[in-house]
Amino acid sequence: MGAKKKERVVFYSKNDGATWPNLLLAEERLKAFSKDAEFDTKDILELYHIKLYFDNGLHHPNWNLEETDSFKGIVTDCWAVVKKFMLEINNESITENLSKAGHHYNRSFWQLVEMLNVYKKVDRETFASILQNFHRDVYIILSLPLLVKHFQNEIREFLLTYQETAELLIGNTEGREKADHELHFPRNLTLVDKERIISDYLDSPLANLNYVRLVVTSRDTPEFRLSPKVRLKAKKKAEELNDQIMEEGYTWSEGVEIAIAKDQTEPIKITRRGSTIVTSYSEPYLDAHTGSLPLFNVFANLFHYTDQQGLIDLVSHDSELDTLKKIMMKSKNEYVTGTAFLRKRYQSEMQLLLYTHYLKGRNLTVEQLIKDVIDALASHFELGSLRFNMPSADSSYLEKIRTLAPELEFILKQFQAFAEDGAIDFELLELQSNPIRFSEIPSLCETKYIYANGSEIIRLMSQFYSDRASLHDVAPFEE
Repeated sequence: MGAKKKERVVFYSKNDGATWPNLLLAEERLKAFSKDAEFDTKDILELYHIKLYFDNGLHHPNWNLEETDSFKGIVTDCWAVVKKFMLEINNESITENLSKAGHHYNRSFWQLVEMLNVYKKVDRETFASILQNFHRDVYIILSLPLLVKHFQNEIREFLLTYQETAELLIGNTEGREKADHELHFPRNLTLVDKERIISDYLDSPLANLNYVRLVVTSRDTPEFRLSPKVRLKAKKKAEELNDQIMEEGYTWSEGVEIAIAKDQTEPIKITRRGSTIVTSYSEPYLDAHTGSLPLFNVFANLFHYTDQQGLIDLVSHDSELDTLKKIMMKSKNEYVTGTAFLRKRYQSEMQLLLYTHYLKGRNLTVEQLIKDVIDALASHFELGSLRFNMPSADSSYLEKIRTLAPELEFILKQFQAFAEDGAIDFELLELQSNPIRFSEIPSLCETKYIYANGSEIIRLMSQFYSDRASLHDVAPFEE
């Protein structure tokens, strides 16, 4: 049998769960430390990781004050040994030392190379060779701006041919979740270079659907810009890869079904048939609603377009996203949705069609309900009139959208004028051509929005309401 692999101290982060076991191991190393001993590359990097624990104020709870102070003094001696070793590395020895660093210590090795200016002893040919032989380290190197600036020509030439460059570019530019270490691409890697890298990636059989989708949703920035031609190529590639998954991969179906039941007494009944959610509404219950306002409120009370606070519920909530969706790569520009949101989308569209058909039987239209509600609001707030031109019921959906889009913006401007001035001056509104943002619309309430921004309340909300929290599992307590 081979020799047992030596356990090493590794600093992962200030809040990592492996802190205490690593500090106990660090204690062994510090007690055995002698600055006159012989150290190899891993020994040196381990001493540096021990120093990182102390730099971050992490001490084992079993240590008393005297022990902690003693260890701090030893760590100072350790750092002197680390610096001496690293400063002796030169152009001839850097490759050998890097090869001995090991997976856990590669980043630390490069950090010390930058921190102690060791890279200035390395010639460009040697560095180019390192990039070819240790290509996985390019992710680490790109996180070190001084290295990138010093070797920008060599790094650019490497990135132009490296098969994972596109994913590094896309992930750093478009990824929603920021990496632990920001990447710094060389300044001489031009926009033309980047577009060519992306285009070649889209032609590659190694193209990953997650990254291709990020290209599709990407936005132009001063550092990353793609032509319509490349964007179209990405769109077609995403469709191609998605079709392959549908044909060859594992898929499942989700469905919604709605109906109006003539003999149902409950206002709403929800059942499940396989993976399809079946919702039925009581026709007698709907028939009991008379007047435009009660019939309009069906959208809130029965269809749940809005919640109890009057906020639109047809949005994607973080609590509705499954674990897989949360950890998948996402664009920072993407509106993240899951199965629950798609179900709400399809169901709300079907509800509108179903209700339109029902109202037609009562010689009513959704358009008429909305018009009556707007007139009622104008009367309630003594506004005289609110201007809102509804499309005709016979218009096509496209025509309705074209009519409603500017009308909805104009009704918001009317409300803004009323909230700010207590009256609506239509002549003044006609002179205002700038589009309105929802965030700019004032409220008649003293406090318009309340957001949970504190880390403590967000943690509590997660523990109480997330289906992945331990409190969600109530089965053991049901008896």
